[in-house]
Amino acid sequence: MLLFGSAVNGIVDLLYRTGETWKIAEFKTDRPRSNEELQTLIQNKGYDRQVQRYARAVGLQLRAEVEAALVFLNVGSDVAIVPIQLKSR
Repeated sequence: MLLFGSAVNGIVDLLYRTGETWKIAEFKTDRPRSNEELQTLIQNKGYDRQVQRYARAVGLQLRAEVEAALVFLNVGSDVAIVPIQLKSR
């Protein structure tokens, strides 16, 4: 797909709809030890930008509102769900 004039590709881990809103969940298996380390990891690896691109592509294809979150399966001994702020269409 062309997005912002560039070809992009990727695989969304989970896409589902509740009401009129489509939701993306992107699962990650990194092992940050704390929430502070988690935020640094998201920025350094570009996970937030990855999910923003997915959300933009889904929104354009489905002509619908999209919400997105990163789901980290190993933060200490917990699961962490991090909502991603999406840029407006």
